Amino acid sequence: MHRSAVASILLLSVFATAGPARGATIVVKPDGTGDFPVIQAAIDNASSGDEILLADGVFKGSGNKEVYFWGKAITVRSQSGNRENCIIDPEGSLGLPSAAFLFENGEGSGAVIRDLTIVNGSTATSC
Repeated sequence: MHRSAVASILLLSVFATAGPARGATIVVKPDGTGDFPVIQAAIDNASSGDEILLADGVFKGSGNKEVYFWGKAITVRSQSGNRENCIIDPEGSLGLPSAAFLFENGEGSGAVIRDLTIVNGSTATSC
């Protein structure tokens, strides 16, 4: 067998055993200094399979409430894994309800919210 044929077979073998590609990891910080300034911008730029990590702190204001997943199979979760330290505050009230996330675009089981606390929404919830 020629040297180039052996190299080609070896190369194909490496690609065949590498497994599926993982999605990107995107970090968002409450002070806007992460990969994107707000959660919605991170989701807008994410692809299915990506994971958006939220740093500890309180996320509020435009772009951090009433966030759409746009039908993407992505995970949004606390970077630390401690839901008590990662808070989404959509600043809602009884007279002016507001949600943290809106699932209205055919999201399925691949759209995941994990290890977050949501306060001042239509209901206060932990995910």
